[in-house]
Amino acid sequence: MRLLLTVLLVSAVALAQVTPPPTKDDSPLFMGESVPSGAIAVVDEMVISESEFIDEAMRRLMMPTNPDGRRLLDGLVQEALISAEANRRNLVVTDADVLVKVNEIETALKKANTTLESEMTKSGVPRDTFMSKLRTTMLLEQLAREDLRIPSGEPVTATQQQTWIKNRAAQVTVVTDKSKLPAGVVATADGMSISSRSLVKLAAATSSRREMVKAVDTVMQHALVQAALKSRNLKLTEADLEANVARKKATFASNPQFATVDFAEFIKQQTGADMDGYRHSLPFMIDASIWRLGAIAFSEDDVSKAYAVDMPRFGPVRTVRHLLILASDSGKKGADGKNLPTTAKATEQILSIRKELETGKSFESLARLYSEDKGTKFNGGKLPPFAPASAPFHAAFVEAAIALEVGKTSAPVITPDGVHLISLEKIDPAPPVKEVEIEIREALARKLLQESWLKSKRGYDIRLQ
Repeated sequence: MRLLLTVLLVSAVALAQVTPPPTKDDSPLFMGESVPSGAIAVVDEMVISESEFIDEAMRRLMMPTNPDGRRLLDGLVQEALISAEANRRNLVVTDADVLVKVNEIETALKKANTTLESEMTKSGVPRDTFMSKLRTTMLLEQLAREDLRIPSGEPVTATQQQTWIKNRAAQVTVVTDKSKLPAGVVATADGMSISSRSLVKLAAATSSRREMVKAVDTVMQHALVQAALKSRNLKLTEADLEANVARKKATFASNPQFATVDFAEFIKQQTGADMDGYRHSLPFMIDASIWRLGAIAFSEDDVSKAYAVDMPRFGPVRTVRHLLILASDSGKKGADGKNLPTTAKATEQILSIRKELETGKSFESLARLYSEDKGTKFNGGKLPPFAPASAPFHAAFVEAAIALEVGKTSAPVITPDGVHLISLEKIDPAPPVKEVEIEIREALARKLLQESWLKSKRGYDIRLQ
């Protein structure tokens, strides 16, 4: 386990390691309309309960792509291990003991031309959180001193504290498997339960504050879109959810980058959820609700007008092949651990490959041979057809593709990935409105929800007590 607690006692630098310093856009814990007692947020007079917020916050914190959530949980597990053993031995840290330690820290910080208050502000740690963890760390010092037989005149080092934590975790039962825990509990350690609420409270008060604000925004947006459905006598059904899964699977399968990847496994890796959990997550249900809303909330005339306004999103449709040589001018390393070639070097290679085209070799064969885009290399560099205003590619790539004539190949095109050659195979007219009607309806529904969100009266207060 990573030791979160011991960094509190060493210096101002160590204190800052508790949580990354907040940025200028760090979000407050409360904002907007007044929130009723016992609730967490309000949006257009719809009250968001604490439990709804905690569920979404936990989903975000426990995603495999969010290491901060695991770090915070590790810290709470360590606290539980320390508290359980300290209670067992009747060890205590008095307020006077804490004051002495605070004075020691203040003295050390003064020598570094800073103060405890200043360092807590920079690191985003509230004073009550700091004092609580300081007390726990002092208990850890006592436990480590006893069990590792450290003489009273010697300091207890961070390494020794880590050793005690590691040893204690190996001696007792620690459970973090959600399937083995009761509702509302995120872990148990040495018989002590750690609630989801305590983890979310810590996250809101420290480094995951902005993530917690995103969580409450998601819950409010879900409430708004459900209200929009209800106003039209609609309700999201399991069939709607299944239809949305099918759409996402189809989109996933159409991307050459994921040609050999299982959709369910990809979702598991990204979110930590199985397909049922993914299907019932709030972001997914918001997405499914938007599709449902789009299907019924707009007339044929609405769709036709949107099609005319957004024509560049639909066509003309270009089909291209590309060949990529990875490059970096900042020392970025490739999969082999070696530095990628510079843009200038990659451009030289691209120009050399372009000369091979002039000898009669096909672009497809050269892409198979030289391209370093693993997602398209083996299909000869062919990319999904795209319209100019909806292309999922870098602007320089799109600009070069638009400038080409059918059958022609571009000069070297530089993007953040490296240097490309692009060959334009064909240009098709925009599809008729009926073929893109579902897409247009989705865009209209998203716009409707966005406008509803901007006009809504909302407020939140995530200062959990």
